[in-house]
Order: sequence, then structure tokens, then C-alpha cells
Amino acid sequence: MRKIVYLHLEKEKISQVILDECSQHSPLVEPQGEQGVLLDLSTFKRAGEIVKELAVFIHRQNAGPARLGLASNPLLAFCAACSSIPVQAKSKNTYRLQSYHNILILQVLPGQEANFLTGLSLQEFPVLMAKERQKLMRLGYSRVGEMAGLSREKLGQILKRDALLLWQNSQGIDYSPVRGNYPPDRLVCSILLPSCKERQSLELALQQISTNLEQELSQLHKACRKLVLEIRGEKESLIRERLLGYACYEAAQLARILAELLPEAELPLPVEELRVYLERLEKVEVEMPDLFTWRRHYQEEQRRRRLQESIYNLLQRFPQGIRQGAEIERREQVLALWDPWRFPPQDR
Repeated sequence: MRKIVYLHLEKEKISQVILDECSQHSPLVEPQGEQGVLLDLSTFKRAGEIVKELAVFIHRQNAGPARLGLASNPLLAFCAACSSIPVQAKSKNTYRLQSYHNILILQVLPGQEANFLTGLSLQEFPVLMAKERQKLMRLGYSRVGEMAGLSREKLGQILKRDALLLWQNSQGIDYSPVRGNYPPDRLVCSILLPSCKERQSLELALQQISTNLEQELSQLHKACRKLVLEIRGEKESLIRERLLGYACYEAAQLARILAELLPEAELPLPVEELRVYLERLEKVEVEMPDLFTWRRHYQEEQRRRRLQESIYNLLQRFPQGIRQGAEIERREQVLALWDPWRFPPQDR
């Protein structure tokens, strides 16, 4: 079961000091605007103690009042931290409330996600757009529990769109991951695999992680030069890393390299979690496509990728033994057309 924390400061902005403190407790830290931040504590057995430590730290930083929501997914954690506490008698057994000075800690109890949302106003349900919220309220639906009573098909007819994801959210289900994009010089992606013992399942999980990371890199216009794979078992963990000779950002390349990092016999079975770190990020130049030169640029890009893959494969076979020579200046190349003996024999 996942353990997700949402920290919301009611008056202050999330400072770098607070973000650094969050990153000390979890590698999966995702800032949310100026006043919120998500943490993934799924791999920690003492998540409740970590939340209390964060509350103490926030109080010492004079950053209160604040609220901390602890739940099994990001949506519920956000609702616990940012919405008013449900007042229905039925909902009081769905959460546990603690306070430390001016900081509230609200934990949605496991298995009570749907019941917790029952009394929540549609005004406080973040996955609805304003127009959709108004349309539902005109039809007499004012709370999430009332909307959850609709079938997926009926909800889609009302909102004029595919409502599968929204219907799942109204039931307290949210599969979205916490994106580990803090500190900004790295990216982290994780996937839970309860008691996984099959290598094929691990490779499929790495492909999914690679796809997610490609989307993140594309949004940031960045590529990485270092990959770290952490394989977490029930009792032990294994970390393997690789430096790249080129900047990598494509899912296919990431998945291939990660599959090579996956050991054959040293796996800490059963595997509980796979975690991938992308480090040494660098900017990737983005160019507008040209109608008249796109074919040439495409061919050059394909040649560049083939060269990178060839160099990478050679480096795996002959580490420390590959040197890439400097390109000859264009002036010298042109002069060589008239004077073929212009360059020394070793340079020809």
C-alpha cells in the first residue's frame, strides 16, 4: 500500500529549506505550486513518525499554520490537507486527526478512501473543472458521494466526455505517481511491485518507468548522462549505475540500458520496488521543423543516434579504450579536394 503525504502551508510559501528537509526523508518529492508539496513514503514503515518530524520542523521554521494529509494516493492526500474536514457522522470514522501547535495532521484510514470523500463538497474536489462542477451542481449533485453514486456512463453523458478516470477518483482511486523532480538537478521515478519474482515483470516495469521519464524529460527539454537503478527487496537493496557517453532522453534507450543494469543472479528476490534516478541532467536544444530541410535533419539525427549507440556498445566491450577524434575543419576538407597530400598519412 502506498503512503503519500501532502504538505500545505496556509499563509507561507514553501521555502527551499522545507523542500530540502522533505528530500531528506524521501527521494520522491514533487512541489505543487507555491504552497504545497507531495512526498512518497511508501517504502517506509514509520511514515507516521516522519510526518510528525515534518510537523515539528515546520513549527520550528515558523511556517505555520499548515496541514499535512496522509493517504494511500496523491488525490486523497491533497483532499485531506486542503479541504475542510467532513462533518458527517459517517465520515468521522474514516480519518484520524492530530495536531501539533498550529499544524494539523489528517490521516485517511486505509480502506476508507471512498467513505472519506462521501461528505466532501464538489467545490473542494480538485479533479473537476469549473464548468463541470457547475453543471453537476445545477443537477442537484453537491457532494462527491452523490456524484460517485452515478454510473460511469451516466457521468460521461452529463459531462460530455470519457469519465472513467473521474469516476475512479470519486471512488477514492488514484494511480498517479509522485514525480521525483526535486532537487531540480535529477529526476526520480518509482514503481511498487509487491513480491515480484519474475524477470519479465521487472523488465515491463522498467519500460513503464522509462516511458514516464521520457515524458518528464520532454517537458523539461533535458537529457541525462547518468542512470542509477535501485532494486529494493524485502530485506536488502541493490544499486547499479552507469555513466553515459551521450545525453539520453528516449524511452527505448532508457529501457535498454536499465534492462542491461538488471542483474541475472544477484536480484534481491522477491522485489518490492524499482526506483530509477536520472542524474547529470543537461538542456536539449529544441529546433522548429523546416518544411524544406526536415528530411536532411531527420537523416542527420538518425546517423547521430546510430553513432551514439555504436560508441555505447563499444564502450561496454572496451571500457577506457575508445577515443573519438576531433572533426577536421571544413576549410581543410575543401583544400584537400585539390591537394590530397595535404594531411599527414596518419590523418588521412
